[in-house]
Amino acid sequence: MPVETIPFAEHAGPEGGYGAACGLGDTSFAGWTCAKDLECRPYDVPERDVRVVGVCLPRRAEVGDPCEFGPLDVGRDPARDRVTSQTVHACAVGQVCNRNAVGFPGGSCTAACSATSAHVRCGAIAVLEPFNACLARNEPFATCLKTHTRPSGLRACSLEAPCRDDYACGQAPTGGVCVPPYFLFQLRVDGHEPGNFPTPTSAPVHL
Repeated sequence: MPVETIPFAEHAGPEGGYGAACGLGDTSFAGWTCAKDLECRPYDVPERDVRVVGVCLPRRAEVGDPCEFGPLDVGRDPARDRVTSQTVHACAVGQVCNRNAVGFPGGSCTAACSATSAHVRCGAIAVLEPFNACLARNEPFATCLKTHTRPSGLRACSLEAPCRDDYACGQAPTGGVCVPPYFLFQLRVDGHEPGNFPTPTSAPVHL
């Protein structure tokens, strides 16, 4: 007999893979466990739910993992939802935390392209201010990519290895890499004006 039950999209399968929702103690979600190499951690959830549902993440920080944590303060107006009491968690040695302030929800650990890991794939990073200024001057997109980007190790992704929430699997020359959806420029509708992004303080921003 065929199995007609469709699992929750947030937690498909008997064990949660990377980025899947998981239970933090509430009996309603007791069956939402993580794969053996992952642990359930509270991340980007309403403050009242920090003991209910979390996210399956590696025990030790890897490329693509969040590096900014804090409970979500929600209200009737979703446009005013805010993350409160935010803390920055260190990425692994040799990695950099690209922060939420420069466009990475929850922050994202990145590494050098030379990093040796099955979870790392080399992709392009745009240097924020020069890249947006180049687009604002109406220079050819290919020129801006060539002159104002640098290589960086991003989290690898595919149909079998999806990205965590708020990230999309974009196509790089080396394969799929996890990036915020609005850094896929085919999806951008804001005109790429320089004022659309804050000035970076340390880390560059992914393409």
